[in-house]
Amino acid sequence: MKTHYRHLRCNSFAIIYLFYILFYVFIFYLYLIFIYLLKIKYYSNPMPNKTITWQEDLRANNHSESPRSRLSGVLSITTGKAGDTEPITVHASLQGTLVGIPLPDGKMGKMVSDTDHKKAWFKDLVKVTMRLTDQHGQVYLPLSRIQSSPGTVNSSGSITSSITVSSGVNASVGFFGGTPTGNVGVNSGTSNTNSFSETLNDFIIQEDADRSTVSHTYKMVTMANGAKYERPADLLPPSKLNFASGIIDLFTPLKLYNPPPQAIHSMPFLDQAYWQAGDNGLISEPVKIEIIVEVHAAMFEATGTANVPTNPHAATWIAHHRHSVPLELDKLVQTTHSAPL
Repeated sequence: MKTHYRHLRCNSFAIIYLFYILFYVFIFYLYLIFIYLLKIKYYSNPMPNKTITWQEDLRANNHSESPRSRLSGVLSITTGKAGDTEPITVHASLQGTLVGIPLPDGKMGKMVSDTDHKKAWFKDLVKVTMRLTDQHGQVYLPLSRIQSSPGTVNSSGSITSSITVSSGVNASVGFFGGTPTGNVGVNSGTSNTNSFSETLNDFIIQEDADRSTVSHTYKMVTMANGAKYERPADLLPPSKLNFASGIIDLFTPLKLYNPPPQAIHSMPFLDQAYWQAGDNGLISEPVKIEIIVEVHAAMFEATGTANVPTNPHAATWIAHHRHSVPLELDKLVQTTHSAPL
């Protein structure tokens, strides 16, 4: 009887001990679920996104054959704060933006003058600058550039622009000249990669960036026939006149080289950049993103013949497009984690 009672008592203690184990396991899983829900609240919700479109036409003067420039802008902005302990981030992309040289009637895809003796107007250089500024138009230094794309691309064809924006990041970033150094590692949270491609034939891209500003220069490097291009006068074919060899053809008609189609048609942009604050604090002053686009419209003309060209004349007109958008980061509070775009 005593032995039976002792067994029952041992079984009761085992059941109670097992109950306590299951209880603490249950509490532990509740804790994990709570942490997961917090991560969803602070990190998994997407940052607010706003897209602004605009169009601006500029022209040198009222003359019918004067150069013009058209910027059809598309600016996508994502701003926010992934959590109370995370820094403010800003991502901006110009995907979908086009620039071109329109005709006086507004149409695109042709030059004002396209004859054997004159080529006008075509774009041979476009410089795009993106930066964050304060209310006085000065560069806003508390937000540093972490990434920009597409970088320097010394070959034409299909070009990809790609940036990864992370939410819930510990960033330790320094700068050596204009180059970011250090590590940007994801502690927790999510990351989003914005990647797109465009085709740029006969143009290359050169990037120039520092801790707050990034510029991409789209530069024409070849003509329609594949010949090297550096300046408008390169549209004039080299003379083949050679008295030593007896080649003294003075009557072959002059025929200038043609700019490539990309210099005449609308050209897409691949610019995007990602900025991040140096700490997890808030911002108390207005901040804007500023887009500056410099378009070089070129022309060249000459008379005479192929081997004896005369009166060569080159010209370049530079258009300056500027557009700024308030980011409203000063309205961001710790409890909302996103700017009211």
